Amino acid sequence: MKELKIGFLQLHNTADVANNIKRLTEGITDLAQRGAELIVLQELHNSLYFCQVEEVGNFDLAEPVPGPSTDTMGHWHAS
Repeated sequence: MKELKIGFLQLHNTADVANNIKRLTEGITDLAQRGAELIVLQELHNSLYFCQVEEVGNFDLAEPVPGPSTDTMGHWHAS
């Protein structure tokens, strides 16, 4: 059975989605450079954890798949 090197990335998120994505991509790059073949992110990794409140406006955080996040974070692959 082939071994698979896994990297886990969990960050402290802020309300600044662009900054969260920047830090995520930096972390993904670092883990990939250290040999991670599968990188696991925390749930709701682009924004603050919004599930403590019922706010219809939070539906605006949803993205299509494929979409902006998969376009940004999905381009890493094994050579």
